[in-house]
Amino acid sequence: MIRSFARLCVPALSVIAALALAACQAQDGEPVDQIEPDTVDTATAGPEQSLYDRLGGETAIASVVDTFVARAAADAELNFTRQGTANEWEATPENVDLLKERLVQFVGQATGGPQVYEGEDMGAAHEGMAITDAEFDRLGGHFQGSLDAHAVPAAEQDELLAIVETTRGAIVTAP
Repeated sequence: MIRSFARLCVPALSVIAALALAACQAQDGEPVDQIEPDTVDTATAGPEQSLYDRLGGETAIASVVDTFVARAAADAELNFTRQGTANEWEATPENVDLLKERLVQFVGQATGGPQVYEGEDMGAAHEGMAITDAEFDRLGGHFQGSLDAHAVPAAEQDELLAIVETTRGAIVTAP
C-alpha cells in the first residue's frame, strides 16, 4: 500500500502546488475552521480504524487539501507552477480542481479509503520539474501547517507525513 501511495503522492503534490497558486483560498497565517469528520466519532476511534477514518474521511481530507493548495500557491519562495522548468504547470481553475481531486484520491487511497488514484505515478508526474529536497521540505511544511489548521491529531499527522515522505525519491530530481 505504501508503494501505491508513493506513486500517487508525487503527482498529487505537484498538482497541489499548481492548484494552490490559482486557488489561494486561505492566506498563510489566517485561521481555518476546524473540519468535522464525515461520520466517524474520532474521540472513540479504536486502533482498528484506518488512517482514512481517523482523518475524518473524504470531506475532511478535501478540506485539508484545499488549505494546503492555497498555502503552497501563496508561497512566493516556492516555485509552485515550476516556471522555467521542462514541466511548467498552468494553474488554470480547471487544472487546480483536477490537482485537488487527484490529491484527495491519493491521500484517500494511501490511507485506506475507497478512493482510487487516477493520476500518473509520482516519477512521471514530476519529471522535468527539477524539484529539490528544500522545495519538497517546504511543501511538506505547508502540508503539516494545513493539518495543524484543521486540528488533525499529532499521531495521524505523523502517520500521514511518513506516507508522503515515501514519495521523496520519485519527486526530488534536482540537487
